[in-house]
Amino acid sequence: MKNENSCCDCSKTTALVLGVLGSCLVVAGLVCVMLKLTNAPSASAGRTEERLKNLSDIRAANSGAADSYAVQDAPHNIYRVPLPVAVKWAQAEWKNPAAGRASLIARLEKATAPVKNPFE
Repeated sequence: MKNENSCCDCSKTTALVLGVLGSCLVVAGLVCVMLKLTNAPSASAGRTEERLKNLSDIRAANSGAADSYAVQDAPHNIYRVPLPVAVKWAQAEWKNPAAGRASLIARLEKATAPVKNPFE
């Protein structure tokens, strides 16, 4: 009777091993298919040149932003000033930290306040 149980255990073990191996093969096949379908194209020389040109265009458009005056948001009276001027103003304003924080909060509230509709 022991021989029958050992034979039965052997067939269960074989079925279990075949099931695990079959599952691993199915998963490996799905991974291969997924890798083939989702493979990103490589960056070619043409694409690299296009990106470099776009980067240089953006830098050229923004090159004078730190060194010039401009209107950022007219309804909220927000203007851009040259960086050295802004640094001097910030140093002068933050000599008294409490006044600097109060001024910063006031400017933030002014900048984020909704604009009134002139047609109402």
